[in-house]
Amino acid sequence: YKFHYAKIESLMFYLIVSLQNKKITINKGGMNMEFSMSITKGLGNQKHNNRTQKETTKNVNHDLTFLNVTLLDEDIRSIYHMLFDSSLKKYNAKQKRNDRKIKDYYSKIANSKQEKLFHELVVSIGNISNAIRGDISNEIYTEFLKKFIDSNPQMKVFGAYIHHDEIGTVHMHLDYVPFSIVNKRGLEIRVSNDKAIEQTGYRNWADINSD
Repeated sequence: YKFHYAKIESLMFYLIVSLQNKKITINKGGMNMEFSMSITKGLGNQKHNNRTQKETTKNVNHDLTFLNVTLLDEDIRSIYHMLFDSSLKKYNAKQKRNDRKIKDYYSKIANSKQEKLFHELVVSIGNISNAIRGDISNEIYTEFLKKFIDSNPQMKVFGAYIHHDEIGTVHMHLDYVPFSIVNKRGLEIRVSNDKAIEQTGYRNWADINSD
């Protein structure tokens, strides 16, 4: 994600994050400690992410939920209004037939078979047998979020949640709305994951994940 190397200085820790080889190295007192790092596609469940779902999840230890960190949690409908209302108004003004006008762009995408309302990445550092300290994970994920936002302006992040209370490793759910610009058909600015990736300079998901 154009996030090859980022240095984070915290107290006596010097952290070097590299997604190019899917490894993270922590240097403390001259000793390097290496951890694996993975980025996968998530299902995208905001109620799970912010722990507002009513159903009990077996892999969640609620005694540890207080350790979770919410870095970003915005209303997705507000994000849609901010991103697309202007383009939607222009599009509707050009339509001569009322049945071609779009009343609610959010609802249109929610019922679309081609696009999703939003996409999610799950970023994980380390594993059960080689875990990284929680507070250091928080710093790394915070820096990752900043770099992701700066490097991917056409992937509007509205949710970022660090989970410490699930079985396994501390990880972050990152939710974003991908959009393309300067479209000749439909809305000038519209939801499109493929075009957002392409216009950012990548070929596809595999190309991003190998960068």
